[in-house]
Amino acid sequence: MNSNRTITCRACFTIIRAVTPPELSKSFRLEHDGLTSHAAAHMVEGVAYRRCVEDVAGLARLFAQMTTRRDWALCSGITQYDQVRVVTKRELAHVEGAAVARSKAHFAFPDGPGLLCLDYDPHGEPLTAEALHAALVDCCPWLQGVGVLMTASATSHIYESGTGRCLKGLGGLHT
Repeated sequence: MNSNRTITCRACFTIIRAVTPPELSKSFRLEHDGLTSHAAAHMVEGVAYRRCVEDVAGLARLFAQMTTRRDWALCSGITQYDQVRVVTKRELAHVEGAAVARSKAHFAFPDGPGLLCLDYDPHGEPLTAEALHAALVDCCPWLQGVGVLMTASATSHIYESGTGRCLKGLGGLHT
């Protein structure tokens, strides 16, 4: 679902690229007893990049580049740096040079346009993108008319390589 409403000024956010471990996304394997998911490891080290977009179409273009990789994460807050190393809170005291931890102390949420990142992973039958958006607007009427970008989560649309057989349909949504 892509609802493009013009943003009058830039919305800034952070993209984090994982270094250790090299993947952030869940993985799936077809075992003898069916499809099994394996949780992604928690990021120990990465690099944060501040990015800004003018509208939802700009976010969609950027997001399309990110979703081809399993080592990117989107964060609605921003750091004081355009690019900075990200480490754990524990490691932060031992790092030379600029670095931040993924904590409230290092990410700001300035007034003005920004991103509201939601992860919808239901138990049972999922809502469609349109139904989820309607439910969100019902809960938060101020979301009516706001630009929206939704995409299926990593737990969605899993196919067997070679045969193309669908092993799992829609599992969740990111908005």
